Amino acid sequence: MGVDITSQDIDIAHRVPSRNPAYHKPIICKFTRRCMKEQIMIHRQDASKIEPTVLGLPSDASILNARVYDHLTPKVQKLLMEAKKFQQQYAYNSAGLRTQPSICEKLKIHAQ
Repeated sequence: MGVDITSQDIDIAHRVPSRNPAYHKPIICKFTRRCMKEQIMIHRQDASKIEPTVLGLPSDASILNARVYDHLTPKVQKLLMEAKKFQQQYAYNSAGLRTQPSICEKLKIHAQ
């Protein structure tokens, strides 16, 4: 992929259940350093170009569907979900962000 990763670069990695049992279980990986994660994200388009044997897989294994995503943490996902609910509930238009209080500020006000 163009990025050298060592075991010291990964804090934890594990598989999570897939929503569809027919698919492979995704692998979740937490990096110890932000700069390593950023390097991975820069080269993520090359994930399916890696030779399977480099990963310890048989040479006939297919990794054409390998993808690398940068997902939000559960806490940020919840905040985003609340912001979207607020936007729909109050017909909030993000075009006026410079003159109006932000959605997060309004969420704090309504949460009190």
